[in-house]
Amino acid sequence: MIRKVSFAAFAVLVCTSAAQAATDNRIRSMNYNPNEIVRIVGKTGIQSTIEFAADERIENVAVGDSSKWQITPNRRASLLFVKPLAARSRTNMTVVTDRRTYMFDLVAGGTTPIYALKFSYPNEKPSEAAKPAQQAAATPTSVQATMTAEKLHFDWNKKGSGKVLPTRIFDDGQSVYLAWDKETPLPAILTQSEDRKEGPVNYRMSGEYIVISPIPANLVLRYGNRVATLWPSRRIVPAQPPTNAVSRMAAAPAPQPPAAQPRPTLSEAATAAPAPANVSSSTVRLANMTSLYSDKLTDAAHEQ
Repeated sequence: MIRKVSFAAFAVLVCTSAAQAATDNRIRSMNYNPNEIVRIVGKTGIQSTIEFAADERIENVAVGDSSKWQITPNRRASLLFVKPLAARSRTNMTVVTDRRTYMFDLVAGGTTPIYALKFSYPNEKPSEAAKPAQQAAATPTSVQATMTAEKLHFDWNKKGSGKVLPTRIFDDGQSVYLAWDKETPLPAILTQSEDRKEGPVNYRMSGEYIVISPIPANLVLRYGNRVATLWPSRRIVPAQPPTNAVSRMAAAPAPQPPAAQPRPTLSEAATAAPAPANVSSSTVRLANMTSLYSDKLTDAAHEQ
């Protein structure tokens, strides 16, 4: 009897666990809607995984407050690993793939964090899904189209664990490009500010490269307890926006009015007075008005 009761209790326990696993709200699946903002609830120490379509590749990830969230893609650029770095934080994230654009609301501090989120696309026809992929295959990547050897700089310094260092790193003065071997898992890519605080960087995927723009002063790579640091050996000068004629005119100093000329004194006016036109200058002697005035005063004093 006891054995039968134990077996029945075990069966109930197994069924209960299976039901809980089937309804675990930490694992979600939702239909893609381009007009919907998806809420991702995170918790420090827990990583959330966002899964996109199997034939979809991440091209760009932008985070509103990248200092409080760690965002890392997988090598095939079809998964995104999201982890908060602060206990309380809220920001937004935009993910642009080669086929769609996703909007997320990232919230740290919830009671039930999301472990995995998978998108499905039931409303898309196979022909519509194949068209963007064909266009992407026909269009060469921007790295191959724009990079030339004379514009590339390979003088980057490396320090730290060699197991997380990229096999290739270079920049073209505007962006820095990183690539790893297929066997190496991608690390978290961070940058360190002047106050020694680390935060993620915004990047995009271009073929096998992760492209970071603009070029940061340094890059910190972390995977588990492995850490490596990268920094350029030359000073990176930010690109200046082009100036046009309107901006040059606006920057030009305004013309200044001519300075007012001081009024000449009586003696200066008399000295500078021109001679009459009908009298020869050789026979005219200009009087000294000051001496005449002083002589007049002297003569009046003598008369008294």
